[in-house]
Amino acid sequence: APLTSLLFAIFAITMMFRTDGATHIVYVLACIVFVFPTLLVLGSRMEPKGIMASLASFSGEISYPLYAIHFTMHPLFNYYMNSPKP
Repeated sequence: APLTSLLFAIFAITMMFRTDGATHIVYVLACIVFVFPTLLVLGSRMEPKGIMASLASFSGEISYPLYAIHFTMHPLFNYYMNSPKP
């Protein structure tokens, strides 16, 4: 439970900040260099139990099919949105 709370806290803190301009570059760089690797390491040390195990398994099963559908539909959607409208 403490590891889950730490992961949630790190994720929530990074989502609270909204930046623009030069501070946005520093924020994004800090997330890429420090926050995301920390989340990855902490998440890899967790073993979900109970309902979270079922949700994690389900998410893993549908992640690639959703990616495949999104990847093929994205160019079509962009073409439709950027085409001249009558």
